[in-house]
Amino acid sequence: MNRIRQSGHIEGQFTSLVFVPINGKVTDILSKQRDNILHILNDFHQTHGCDSSSSNWEFIGNDQLHLSLSRTTFLKVYMLDPFLERLRESIHTPSDSCVYLCDTLRLYVNDEGNTAFVGVPIDKSISPVILDTIKVIDSVLSEFDQKTFYSNPDPHVSVAYTTDPHILRSFRSHSGTELGSMNLSDAEIERFGLDIGTIHVQLGNQTHVV
Repeated sequence: MNRIRQSGHIEGQFTSLVFVPINGKVTDILSKQRDNILHILNDFHQTHGCDSSSSNWEFIGNDQLHLSLSRTTFLKVYMLDPFLERLRESIHTPSDSCVYLCDTLRLYVNDEGNTAFVGVPIDKSISPVILDTIKVIDSVLSEFDQKTFYSNPDPHVSVAYTTDPHILRSFRSHSGTELGSMNLSDAEIERFGLDIGTIHVQLGNQTHVV
């Protein structure tokens, strides 16, 4: 399932999302952590009195893992090319820019309250460039009267999701809560970074490099 697009189709408009794809080093680490992630989720379920099994969470495929730098928005067809052009004019992230992921897992619930996610947040203390980049993208989105990113950005890579109503009822008020540490090795932590020198934008069913 494609988890990049979170909203339904609107006639005459195209989904838009600015994001960073996830490299092989990070996907390898996350793939090896799947059993551990389920164990952490199971502990969280028990702690918060949720009787649904952690098996009701579905992992997002490696080819769909990404770091969102914007909300999913909708653009009319005549906006697509100007929007892409403005992003290319505005984003000047150095080609060697890198951000690092934390060793912790965090719970997120979407705006509609119908999907919960397990995410790996960015370590903002050592990756300030990511927040600067989001501000630039927000400025472009504002020019096109689109929703900007959240007021207190918490960039993260979602690795699993669920639409189970029992889990959502139990966890909806806990969005942003840390679930626990993956206890990565020092070697894994050194490799747990993302190159943000190349940013992508999804416009409808096409993906462009910014």
